[in-house]
Amino acid sequence: MKSHIALWRLWLMAGVLLIVTGAQAGELVASFKEDFQDETPKKGWQYQWNADTVDDTATYANLSYQSEKHAYVTDPYAGGEGAPAGPYIKRDFAHPGAESSSGGKNCIYTYTLQAGQGGKISITDSTIIRVDQANPGDIEVRIRVNDTVGDPVSIETKGSFDRELGTLKDGDVISVLVGPGASANFDMYRVDFSLIKE
Repeated sequence: MKSHIALWRLWLMAGVLLIVTGAQAGELVASFKEDFQDETPKKGWQYQWNADTVDDTATYANLSYQSEKHAYVTDPYAGGEGAPAGPYIKRDFAHPGAESSSGGKNCIYTYTLQAGQGGKISITDSTIIRVDQANPGDIEVRIRVNDTVGDPVSIETKGSFDRELGTLKDGDVISVLVGPGASANFDMYRVDFSLIKE
């Protein structure tokens, strides 16, 4: 297959799944949509929100699973018609909480590197799309590695947050935080991303 036609290819070689996207290749460590499961997150994953500022990682708390909504939520009973009031995460879409001067209440996708997964890690194949683009608004994406939270990147319609995270070791923690921008209105979004080891 010609390279200009094939945007990505998968190989299974010696029991190791490899991803090739353009010139970048690596071993798949984790993938949000592929790994997402109801009831209990797959090993390594946590779906969280920030009870305080985004910089205070000690206050990050796990979301609880709500079977009626097939979602991980902060409060399964608040909101109109049983809808969760604060941040919630589903496989196909999510919604952060209200804005604030400290970065708002974020949906936090956290992965802890498992045994043998340490190495040169990158976020790849990332996409984020704000669903209600007919109305003005934005969302913000931050990347956390261990206790260091990066600066926010504003997304009004859609974008990518691919990046190299450096050489990490087993047990290190990687999080993608998605929070409200200047307003908490119209900030439902869809997201997907993978972690690879080069």
